[in-house]
Amino acid sequence: MIRLRKTALNSGITLLFFILTVLVNFVARKMFLVYLGTEYLGLNTTLMSVIDFLFLMELGVTSSVAVALYKPLAENDQSRINELMWLMRYFFRYVALAILLIGLLLSPLIPSLTAKSEVGIMSSYIAYVVFLLVAVANFFFGYPRVLFRADQKNYILVIASNIITYVKICIQVVLVYYTSNYIYWLFVELVFGVFGHYYVLCQYKAHYNNLEQKSHLSFRKLLQSYDDVFYDAKRIAIQSFSSYVSKQSSNIIIATVINLSTVTYFGNYMMLFNNINMMIWTVMQNVWAGVGDLVVTSTREQVYRVYRELLALSFYVQIIIAFGLLVLAQDFIALWLGEEYVLAPTILYLLVACLTLGAFTNTNTCFLAAYRLFNDAWISIVEACLTVGLGILFAFKFGVFGVVGGMLAGIFLLFLWKPYYLYRKVFPFPLISYFLIVGKMFFFSIIIYLGVNQWIVSPLKDWLNVSNLGEWFVWALGSTSVYAVVLGIFLYIFDTGFSTFVKRFISIRRKV
Repeated sequence: MIRLRKTALNSGITLLFFILTVLVNFVARKMFLVYLGTEYLGLNTTLMSVIDFLFLMELGVTSSVAVALYKPLAENDQSRINELMWLMRYFFRYVALAILLIGLLLSPLIPSLTAKSEVGIMSSYIAYVVFLLVAVANFFFGYPRVLFRADQKNYILVIASNIITYVKICIQVVLVYYTSNYIYWLFVELVFGVFGHYYVLCQYKAHYNNLEQKSHLSFRKLLQSYDDVFYDAKRIAIQSFSSYVSKQSSNIIIATVINLSTVTYFGNYMMLFNNINMMIWTVMQNVWAGVGDLVVTSTREQVYRVYRELLALSFYVQIIIAFGLLVLAQDFIALWLGEEYVLAPTILYLLVACLTLGAFTNTNTCFLAAYRLFNDAWISIVEACLTVGLGILFAFKFGVFGVVGGMLAGIFLLFLWKPYYLYRKVFPFPLISYFLIVGKMFFFSIIIYLGVNQWIVSPLKDWLNVSNLGEWFVWALGSTSVYAVVLGIFLYIFDTGFSTFVKRFISIRRKV
């Protein structure tokens, strides 16, 4: 019960700040486009893809340490917790130095990424160095995040980090509005980026002051004592690298094959999807800590019952999001930025499919990680090769549509593989039961989508005569609310996992 309450607290705060962050970022992106233009926004997106590549130097140690922390946290083993955190601190210092060195060595490649744009070389290099220094600060100061997440106290960092981000964005918007100067924007990004990571370290010292501030073991001794952590990390690193290639290659392919302006057009949609992905990922990280504790203290039959509830809940939330994107996204982009920024509906359909199938993959990955099942790293390599290979091949002929098609092919492979691996290694049930459950839920969601879209969404849009964001919001709220209620009723009646979760949630609310 305590585990579920902590998960609910973390998830609730995460969702609240997610909504606020989306609203703030929409305003900031609009201001950036108006006063700095598509070229600079495309530059930011492309450079961040390069910086994200450097984050792979972390080699999966964060995820591996998080899993290793579940048991000592459940047993309140302060000595082991302290040693694991010092292992993180030592290791991340070396990672920070490696990122700085490799980042500087890669800097001569920056002109090739901006060759088809009108952005100055000096501005490109300054932006790259700013993003690089913020990344280095993340590893020097931000390593305690893993303990907050594993201990289900991530809400502390979520509140603080988001407030810092909002202040940063407000200052950037004011500077851009009055000066239209990209360098000023970068200076604020650097100051607040470094400060945000340093603040994580301050929170760690305040909330975990019982942990020793000095290590009695050297880095070499810690490596020997926790060699199992790095055994798992090797496989996680392969998966992380493959995930990066799959997710970030799209911007780089578009920038090199097409141009930076197209990166911005595509990036407007990806901002919507990335924010949603970030919300799902952050919530899942909160859930992972609870699942990790569950795996340590429960039987596999008990774990399976919770798995069914989370699978149903994940499907319910994700399908509502998919409905909203399919019905509302195009009109939102047009009202927010203008008709010229609207991409073809077929691209939207593929992006929604990627997001939806990816949500199922996250649920299965959560339980695989809790059982420390990382030996399927090879499938991530295949996924990355499929995504990039098809993305490049199709980009020359189909443009952005071809790039997204490559993404969907890779995600679909994981959608099939992850449940197979989970059921084979953990759950004593036939795999066909999983696909029957998922197929049933997809069937209901599609039938309800067709009905609600025909009888509610279209008439409501015509009645409101949607022409501004205020009217769009009323239309969006009415449409998604009806769909959510109808879908919820059907799942409650026909899916055991969803009905069990609803009853559990009501029971907890009555006891609060």
